[in-house]
Amino acid sequence: MTETFDKWMIKAGFDAREISQVNYRIALYWGILSMAAITGLFLTLIVV
Repeated sequence: MTETFDKWMIKAGFDAREISQVNYRIALYWGILSMAAITGLFLTLIVV
């Protein structure tokens, strides 16, 4: 998945630094979203 994504990004004209920055940003957003989802689920379970 990531290899294909990187190849596509290179084809799209991004350089390696930008790719790693984008991947880092995506990972960061997903990390925050999953943390929020887990926290929300946990709180819901406690409240209910």
